Amino acid sequence: MILEVPLISPKIPNSRLEEFSRQRWLSDDAKAVAKDIVQNAKELLIGGNTDWELVLGSIRAQKLNIVQFGEAAIAADSARTIGALAVYAGWSMHDPPIVYLSGRLIADRVKNGENLGDFKNRMLEAAINYGNKVLPHADFYIEILDFLLQPKDRGKYGFIIRKVAPLLREGNIEGAYNMINPRDDLVRKKG
Repeated sequence: MILEVPLISPKIPNSRLEEFSRQRWLSDDAKAVAKDIVQNAKELLIGGNTDWELVLGSIRAQKLNIVQFGEAAIAADSARTIGALAVYAGWSMHDPPIVYLSGRLIADRVKNGENLGDFKNRMLEAAINYGNKVLPHADFYIEILDFLLQPKDRGKYGFIIRKVAPLLREGNIEGAYNMINPRDDLVRKKG
Protein backbone atom coordinates (compact mmCIF):
# COMPACT_ATOMS: atom_id res chain seq x y z
CA MET A 1 0.00 0.00 0.00
CA ILE A 2 1.47 3.34 -1.07
CA LEU A 3 0.54 6.27 1.10
CA GLU A 4 0.49 9.77 -0.28
CA VAL A 5 2.86 12.42 0.99
CA PRO A 6 1.00 15.00 3.10
CA LEU A 7 0.59 18.43 1.56
CA ILE A 8 2.78 20.88 3.47
CA SER A 9 1.84 24.56 3.22
CA PRO A 10 4.40 27.34 2.67
CA LYS A 11 5.80 28.79 5.87
CA ILE A 12 8.60 31.14 6.94
CA PRO A 13 11.19 31.32 4.14
CA ASN A 14 14.89 30.92 4.83
CA SER A 15 15.54 34.60 4.08
CA ARG A 16 13.22 35.58 6.95
CA LEU A 17 14.84 33.03 9.26
CA GLU A 18 18.20 34.61 8.43
CA GLU A 19 16.73 37.97 9.48
CA PHE A 20 15.58 36.43 12.76
CA SER A 21 19.09 35.11 13.31
CA ARG A 22 20.68 38.50 12.63
CA GLN A 23 18.27 39.99 15.21
CA ARG A 24 19.38 37.29 17.69
CA TRP A 25 16.01 35.51 17.75
CA LEU A 26 13.64 37.97 19.36
CA SER A 27 10.68 36.55 21.27
CA ASP A 28 8.24 37.14 18.39
CA ASP A 29 10.64 35.42 15.98
CA ALA A 30 10.77 32.30 18.17
CA LYS A 31 6.96 32.37 18.45
CA ALA A 32 6.61 32.48 14.65
CA VAL A 33 8.96 29.49 14.27
CA ALA A 34 7.09 27.59 17.01
CA LYS A 35 3.80 28.23 15.21
CA ASP A 36 5.29 26.77 12.01
CA ILE A 37 6.65 23.74 13.89
CA VAL A 38 3.17 23.00 15.26
CA GLN A 39 1.55 23.59 11.86
CA ASN A 40 4.01 21.17 10.23
CA ALA A 41 3.08 18.52 12.80
CA LYS A 42 -0.63 19.12 12.19
CA GLU A 43 -0.13 18.78 8.44
CA LEU A 44 1.77 15.51 8.91
CA LEU A 45 -1.28 14.11 10.74
CA ILE A 46 -3.93 15.71 8.56
CA GLY A 47 -7.12 13.72 8.49
CA GLY A 48 -6.37 12.18 11.86
CA ASN A 49 -8.61 12.65 14.85
CA THR A 50 -6.22 14.56 17.10
CA ASP A 51 -7.10 16.64 20.14
CA TRP A 52 -4.48 19.32 19.54
CA GLU A 53 -5.52 21.24 22.64
CA LEU A 54 -4.67 18.19 24.77
CA VAL A 55 -1.46 17.52 22.84
CA LEU A 56 -0.18 21.08 23.07
CA GLY A 57 -1.27 21.35 26.69
CA SER A 58 1.06 18.48 27.55
CA ILE A 59 4.11 20.27 26.11
CA ARG A 60 5.67 22.48 28.75
CA ALA A 61 8.79 24.46 29.47
CA GLN A 62 9.81 26.01 32.76
CA LYS A 63 12.33 28.76 33.35
CA LEU A 64 12.64 30.03 36.89
CA ASN A 65 9.05 30.41 38.12
CA ILE A 66 7.43 30.69 34.70
CA VAL A 67 5.76 27.64 33.16
CA GLN A 68 4.70 27.78 29.52
CA PHE A 69 2.66 25.33 27.48
CA GLY A 70 2.19 24.43 23.82
CA GLU A 71 3.54 26.84 21.22
CA ALA A 72 4.86 29.15 23.95
CA ALA A 73 6.86 26.26 25.44
CA ILE A 74 8.26 25.36 22.02
CA ALA A 75 9.14 29.02 21.43
CA ALA A 76 10.90 29.13 24.80
CA ASP A 77 13.19 26.17 24.34
CA SER A 78 13.14 24.55 20.88
CA ALA A 79 12.21 27.06 18.20
CA ARG A 80 15.54 28.87 18.14
CA THR A 81 17.41 25.57 17.75
CA ILE A 82 15.23 24.45 14.84
CA GLY A 83 15.33 27.91 13.28
CA ALA A 84 19.12 28.18 13.59
CA LEU A 85 19.55 24.76 12.03
CA ALA A 86 17.33 25.87 9.14
CA VAL A 87 19.47 29.00 8.69
CA TYR A 88 22.73 27.01 8.60
CA ALA A 89 21.30 24.46 6.15
CA GLY A 90 19.49 26.97 3.93
CA TRP A 91 16.04 25.53 4.64
CA SER A 92 12.67 27.21 4.99
CA MET A 93 10.19 26.10 7.63
CA HIS A 94 8.26 24.05 5.05
CA ASP A 95 11.26 22.18 3.63
CA PRO A 96 11.20 18.41 4.16
CA PRO A 97 14.01 18.20 6.75
CA ILE A 98 12.30 20.83 8.93
CA VAL A 99 8.90 19.17 8.49
CA TYR A 100 10.45 15.87 9.63
CA LEU A 101 12.16 17.59 12.58
CA SER A 102 8.89 19.34 13.52
CA GLY A 103 7.02 16.04 13.75
CA ARG A 104 9.88 14.42 15.61
CA LEU A 105 10.15 17.33 18.04
CA ILE A 106 6.42 17.29 18.82
CA ALA A 107 6.47 13.51 19.35
CA ASP A 108 9.46 13.84 21.68
CA ARG A 109 8.04 16.76 23.66
CA VAL A 110 4.53 15.42 24.31
CA LYS A 111 4.26 14.05 27.83
CA ASN A 112 3.08 10.51 28.42
CA GLY A 113 -0.28 9.98 30.00
CA GLU A 114 -3.80 11.09 29.21
CA ASN A 115 -3.88 8.74 26.21
CA LEU A 116 -1.04 10.62 24.52
CA GLY A 117 1.10 7.51 24.01
CA ASP A 118 -0.94 6.69 20.91
CA PHE A 119 -0.47 10.24 19.63
CA LYS A 120 3.30 10.07 20.17
CA ASN A 121 3.46 6.83 18.18
CA ARG A 122 1.29 8.21 15.35
CA MET A 123 3.28 11.46 15.21
CA LEU A 124 6.62 9.66 15.14
CA GLU A 125 5.37 7.21 12.50
CA ALA A 126 4.02 10.07 10.36
CA ALA A 127 7.35 11.95 10.58
CA ILE A 128 9.38 8.85 9.70
CA ASN A 129 7.05 7.87 6.84
CA TYR A 130 7.24 11.41 5.49
CA GLY A 131 11.04 11.47 5.79
CA ASN A 132 11.35 8.11 4.07
CA LYS A 133 9.29 9.36 1.14
CA VAL A 134 10.84 12.77 0.57
CA LEU A 135 14.42 12.78 1.87
CA PRO A 136 17.26 11.48 -0.31
CA HIS A 137 19.01 8.48 1.25
CA ALA A 138 16.36 8.69 3.93
CA ASP A 139 17.85 6.22 6.44
CA PHE A 140 21.05 8.23 6.70
CA TYR A 141 19.35 11.61 6.42
CA ILE A 142 16.94 10.76 9.25
CA GLU A 143 19.81 9.58 11.44
CA ILE A 144 21.63 12.85 10.80
CA LEU A 145 18.52 14.92 11.59
CA ASP A 146 17.88 12.94 14.77
CA PHE A 147 21.46 13.59 15.83
CA LEU A 148 21.03 17.33 15.22
CA LEU A 149 17.80 17.38 17.25
CA GLN A 150 19.32 15.76 20.34
CA PRO A 151 20.07 18.13 23.21
CA LYS A 152 23.77 18.84 23.33
CA ASP A 153 26.40 20.82 25.13
CA ARG A 154 26.63 23.74 22.70
CA GLY A 155 30.33 24.21 23.36
CA LYS A 156 31.11 20.63 22.39
CA TYR A 157 28.64 20.05 19.53
CA GLY A 158 27.95 23.52 18.15
CA PHE A 159 30.87 23.26 15.74
CA ILE A 160 29.52 19.93 14.43
CA ILE A 161 26.14 21.48 13.72
CA ARG A 162 27.81 24.36 11.88
CA LYS A 163 29.72 21.83 9.76
CA VAL A 164 26.96 19.23 9.18
CA ALA A 165 24.18 21.64 8.18
CA PRO A 166 26.11 23.17 5.23
CA LEU A 167 26.96 19.65 4.00
CA LEU A 168 23.25 18.86 3.95
CA ARG A 169 22.65 22.16 2.14
CA GLU A 170 25.08 21.00 -0.56
CA GLY A 171 23.42 17.56 -0.74
CA ASN A 172 26.52 15.89 0.69
CA ILE A 173 24.67 13.34 2.83
CA GLU A 174 27.67 11.01 2.94
CA GLY A 175 29.91 13.76 4.29
CA ALA A 176 27.32 14.81 6.88
CA TYR A 177 26.79 11.22 7.99
CA ASN A 178 30.52 10.63 8.31
CA MET A 179 30.81 13.85 10.34
CA ILE A 180 28.41 12.54 13.00
CA ASN A 181 29.69 8.94 12.79
CA PRO A 182 33.41 9.41 12.17
CA ARG A 183 34.28 5.77 12.87
CA ASP A 184 31.49 4.31 10.75
CA ASP A 185 31.80 4.14 7.00
CA LEU A 186 28.74 4.91 4.95
CA VAL A 187 27.84 1.49 3.58
CA ARG A 188 25.60 2.76 0.83
CA LYS A 189 27.09 5.30 -1.52
CA LYS A 190 25.20 8.05 -3.22
CA GLY A 191 23.73 7.04 -6.52
